[in-house]
Amino acid sequence: MKHLLLLALALLLGTRLPAAAQTPIDTTGGRYFQPVFPGVTVTSGVVYGNTTNPVFGTALPLLMDVYQPTGDTVRRRPVIIFAHEGGFVRGSRADAYMTAVCTQFARLGYVTASIDYRLLFFPLDTTNVSRAAIRGMQDMRAAVRFFRQDAATANVYRVSPSRIVVGGASAGGFMALQVAYLDKASEVTADVNLAALGGIEGNSGNPGYNSYPLAVLNLSGATNPPRIIEPGNAPLYSAHGTADAVVPYLKGRVGAGLPPKYVFGSGLLNPYASSVGVLNVLRRFSKAPHIPQYPVQSAGTGSPSSAAYADTTFRDVRAFLRPLLAPFVAPVLPSLVINTNTAVAPGSYQDITINSGQATLSGNVTVYGTLVIKSLSGQTPGSLKTNCFVVDGPGSFDLQAGAALRICDPDGIAASGAAGAIRNTGSRTFSSDAVYVYEGTANQITGSGLPGQVRDFEVNVSSSLSVQLTNGLSIKQRFLPTSGQVLNSQQLTLLSGPTGTALVTPGAATLRSSVAFQRYLDPSVNPGPGYRHLALPFDFGGFTSVSAPAFTPEFNPAYNTAARPDLVRPFPNIFVYDQARALTSPATSYSEFDKGWAVPVAPGGSLTSFDRGQGFTLNITAGQTLSLAGPLSRNNEDIAVTLPAAATPTAGWHFLGNPFPAGLNWDAVTIPAGLSGAMYIFVSTSQYSGNYRAYVNGVGGAGATVPLGQAFFVRSLANTPVTLTFPLSARITDYAAANAATVQRGTTDARPRLRLTLAAAGAAPATADEAYLYQEAGATASPDAAFDAAKMPNPSGLNLATLANGEALAINGLPVVGAPATVPLAVAVPQPGAYVLTAVQLANYAAGALTLTDALTGTRTPLAAGARYAFTMAGTTAPGRFALELSAAGVLATGPAQALAAQLQVFPNPASGSFQVLLPLPAGQRVPAVAELTNALGQTVRRQPLAASGQALAGEVDVRGLAPGVYQLHLRVAGLPLVRRVVVQ
Repeated sequence: MKHLLLLALALLLGTRLPAAAQTPIDTTGGRYFQPVFPGVTVTSGVVYGNTTNPVFGTALPLLMDVYQPTGDTVRRRPVIIFAHEGGFVRGSRADAYMTAVCTQFARLGYVTASIDYRLLFFPLDTTNVSRAAIRGMQDMRAAVRFFRQDAATANVYRVSPSRIVVGGASAGGFMALQVAYLDKASEVTADVNLAALGGIEGNSGNPGYNSYPLAVLNLSGATNPPRIIEPGNAPLYSAHGTADAVVPYLKGRVGAGLPPKYVFGSGLLNPYASSVGVLNVLRRFSKAPHIPQYPVQSAGTGSPSSAAYADTTFRDVRAFLRPLLAPFVAPVLPSLVINTNTAVAPGSYQDITINSGQATLSGNVTVYGTLVIKSLSGQTPGSLKTNCFVVDGPGSFDLQAGAALRICDPDGIAASGAAGAIRNTGSRTFSSDAVYVYEGTANQITGSGLPGQVRDFEVNVSSSLSVQLTNGLSIKQRFLPTSGQVLNSQQLTLLSGPTGTALVTPGAATLRSSVAFQRYLDPSVNPGPGYRHLALPFDFGGFTSVSAPAFTPEFNPAYNTAARPDLVRPFPNIFVYDQARALTSPATSYSEFDKGWAVPVAPGGSLTSFDRGQGFTLNITAGQTLSLAGPLSRNNEDIAVTLPAAATPTAGWHFLGNPFPAGLNWDAVTIPAGLSGAMYIFVSTSQYSGNYRAYVNGVGGAGATVPLGQAFFVRSLANTPVTLTFPLSARITDYAAANAATVQRGTTDARPRLRLTLAAAGAAPATADEAYLYQEAGATASPDAAFDAAKMPNPSGLNLATLANGEALAINGLPVVGAPATVPLAVAVPQPGAYVLTAVQLANYAAGALTLTDALTGTRTPLAAGARYAFTMAGTTAPGRFALELSAAGVLATGPAQALAAQLQVFPNPASGSFQVLLPLPAGQRVPAVAELTNALGQTVRRQPLAASGQALAGEVDVRGLAPGVYQLHLRVAGLPLVRRVVVQ
């Protein structure tokens, strides 16, 4: 191999030889990558050599057309010499594709040339077609020498002599391959008689200058044998159709009526180049014909999609050549650091760093260093809105975890190549924990660059447009179907795991196929088998919509008609609930409540469907993930369920389910007349046992958040049907909030309250039952639907409740003034033994305000947070044994502000148009006050004077026009600050 070629490549590609010997080239303004020149000047008919016509023996000047960027003043420019196709029998330098390619690259800043070369050969046999290829190679070598001679003499074309690239299509590709790799006479068969043709360099002109190229561009060409490619040779780019019937993609004889010549195509040449360490790129056009960059010329040659193939080839070659031009004149390019919403002007940049806020492209940008989108702690995550423009350039692209990319391009984002919104040729990193928004103005595909798993995925196109999933997609946190159509023939999955469950936000977009909603079964309390109360977040579902890795359903309809359903075998492991069975169930061993359980099998043996908003339960092992597969239906609507009238005065329990594919805020659900405001979530403690956690009015262990796929109980004792509507406003759209079952009042709750638990001695806290007592203005000593939660009997047999007028309550709201001095407790246990009562929480009571009494032993235990009372049960119940004594002097004695705050009433809350403020005042006090409503930034958005009305301050605060969200209500009465949380819908 020629030493000069090795030296040139060593200089260009950064080996140990000193790069200073290579003159740096100027790439300012995106040169050699962007079309920085609008115009191109063509010099036609330039004579680059002289030779003899191979058939007629007459003198033949060799001509080429030279293309230069109009107005260019750079002194040293790279050159690309192109040769047309035609089987060495036809074609010219005016070839339409060559003209277009020369123009494209000249606009980038290259000097380009389309050459004529010797055509025709006779007789038409294998030897003569080989000679024709040699003559074409010799003519192309003369063109290379022409430009090197010009650079050394007149310098008309101002080229960089070490940066000359050769390329061609079909026959032109044969020539270019031989210019680069044929350098020994022994590599040519004897029948060709190379010496008679003038040797490898030939006699076409410009002797004394070398003809070694910087790189080779081979479009549907071939050569023989591959071993002429040797270590240290020029880099190779090839583009070839796998269905090429003229020049084989792998190996074989050339077609199209040419004499038989056995050759090796790109599919073997490029891998061979790799095997000997020659830099190369192969663009494999699957099932494409010969020279697909050309329009259809004949059967098997050219393509109806020639423009697309030509564009891909152009972008490939542009990216392939640019790093080979090094070293570069160091460009002076601006860099951007973005920390707030910013419009990014079109142009070239060294680096763009988006730390926070949204960067919106105003045009295409070329990045030479790195474009990175970050999500920094304590700051708004960074976002890039492509705005139907493109990011390209030789730099890298890095979308980091938590950051967002808003995509407009019809091709979405691609992992590589020149399609989509991100087209840089350096590395591309699309985080699997980032946010991706598709907001195009035409139909879109997501593209190969979209990871298989993302944090958030949003579709926000017009209703007539679609976004098609290129591959299956799993979403970790949020799916936002804002608008348009989602073509999800590929699997779309909302993930669930120990850290949380993904949700769907409201939106008008429609989906073509079903979605897989996952629901992880938390093993923290009971890792083994147990009842898990579940619901489907879609319509038209049945048990066939539910799958789990380790669950085999057992349907036994005999359970529904058995007098002893507990003895039915096999015992079912899937149930629904119908309180009307209190009147119809033949069960003799079950309580009225337990009679409501039934196996979901319709007459005739078919499975009944699970209506949306209704619950079902499975006896299933925790620690696994269920898949609930169904349509995303009624995603932008309120969901209403009708509850039948109470079957008996002590029935009225309804097994409901969160109807939304997201968390549900129970505090934001309007409770209709006749329905208790309490809801109950079951916590499994063993295979057939567990406890119900109640919640009402901001109090209770269940919290106000009902997770996706969660079922719960409510109670209506109305003698007519009641309709409960789950409004969209109750749907939780924040991932963290949807996965945090918190009591909405939180630690700022100023009401006096007690959480008392009952557990077997030595048992885990999670297995304990609980009862709540709190005090609030408006509550009464009798059962109140808005303040109290009736006690649901626990399957574990462990039950703790307070009593109000003989009714057992899980949560007991008492008035601030006029609370009873003694509140009886109801204690029931599964078997005799040692047990413990614990004051787990005690807040806003003075010391000694609450006392636990045991009538059996005469023990009195003053309660403080954490206080425990151990005792023994001789039986399973203890009527009249335990009670709580409330000291009137100790109630609300922790401070005047808390005393007032406990009596402050704000209703309705959540509010839509306005809410009322009512604050009872001590006797004889007439203190004016002003209510101020502040937003999350602490800005005052409403001010309302409160007027004295009897023995209270009252007023109405108008919230119309305020954005939905959480606000703080501030009052100052007699120098005391009061704060209350207000939700605006």
